[in-house]
Amino acid sequence: MTAHEQTTEPLRPENFDLYHPELIDDPWAGYSRLREQCPVFHSERVGWVLTGYDDVSTASRDYEGFRSDWGPKSPTPRNLPRTREEEGGEAVFSYAAYPVLPIETDPPVHGGYRRLLQPLFTAPSIERNWGDDIRSIAHDLVTAYVRDGGGDFVESVALPMSGLAVAAVLGIPREQRDEFQQRALLLARETGPALEFLEGAIESAQSGAFHVLATAEIDGRELTREEKLGYGLILVHAGWETTAGTLTSMVHRLATQPELRAALTAQPELLATAPDEFIRIDAAAPGLWRTAGEDREVGGCPIKRGDKVLLMWGAANRDPAAFEGPDEVRLDRKPNRHMSFGEGVHRCLGSALARAEITAVLAELMAAPALVRDESVPVERIAGAVPVITKLVLRPGR
Repeated sequence: MTAHEQTTEPLRPENFDLYHPELIDDPWAGYSRLREQCPVFHSERVGWVLTGYDDVSTASRDYEGFRSDWGPKSPTPRNLPRTREEEGGEAVFSYAAYPVLPIETDPPVHGGYRRLLQPLFTAPSIERNWGDDIRSIAHDLVTAYVRDGGGDFVESVALPMSGLAVAAVLGIPREQRDEFQQRALLLARETGPALEFLEGAIESAQSGAFHVLATAEIDGRELTREEKLGYGLILVHAGWETTAGTLTSMVHRLATQPELRAALTAQPELLATAPDEFIRIDAAAPGLWRTAGEDREVGGCPIKRGDKVLLMWGAANRDPAAFEGPDEVRLDRKPNRHMSFGEGVHRCLGSALARAEITAVLAELMAAPALVRDESVPVERIAGAVPVITKLVLRPGR
């Protein structure tokens, strides 16, 4: 059986993988059950899996014991030869053809790549440079959605919100952002024309993150073409689907748990803490792989150098040892040290951007009529590395 084939076997630690059918409708219940059974376990398909908050946090900060520069996704070290596949006669490059920067590096190399863009992605920088733009995008999308009678929130609001906000921060001119979104979708397959478009966008950018990539130097040298494209690919995709997934989960909860909207209406100050609680409760990226760089023992389990290890942010976020009432949405939760953005040197570079988008959309949703589910259209979900709602039809309430 391949890793992504459906199984009829009940979910157990030994057969766990992110695509198990029991993880489609409610992945968090499955993660919690596994954590309660065995906080550290080994799966034939996945490798070692860490689910407890303290274990995940410790491993996330231990970049020597749990390395990223051997590839957080790939089962083989990044320094092995890369492949070029043929599909339908057209040369198609896999992600392995480009360094996934800065994710697949570790200190000291990691710091040089991270510092290139870190100043742009701080919360003050996001607000100063793009705050008004992000709020304007959210206002336009939510206003049009309500005016048109609702529809699929994913296609109408969540995906374009993330795509347009990312385009703004990358430095794509306003008049080119719609086209950029469409072209960027093709980058998932990395077709030649889409890569050429990405390269052109990087080299022609006059501001934003792409301009930094086009002009930056590391150790006195310019970035190579492969480095620019590898960094560019992750900037386009890393926060797009995950943030869109969080936006959709958030509006689904508001539409199906009216007490949440009532609380936000009665206490507007909750808008300051609510976004992080929505980010915690439905972590759009449930985890990321590392490779053991040294022998480690976690929870009494011997992890050997070279073993693959999955750090389960989503399971850690529901750990009762770290969060009171972990399965409840507590809009006033503070502090909220969730793991949805990771931790340590590899903490998500775009976390402030994601939070700004979610805050802006939440404010617009609260200013608009309440949305309710269209019960005639099923909610569609997927399991996997990004277990999100893929279709959610809502209508303005009466």
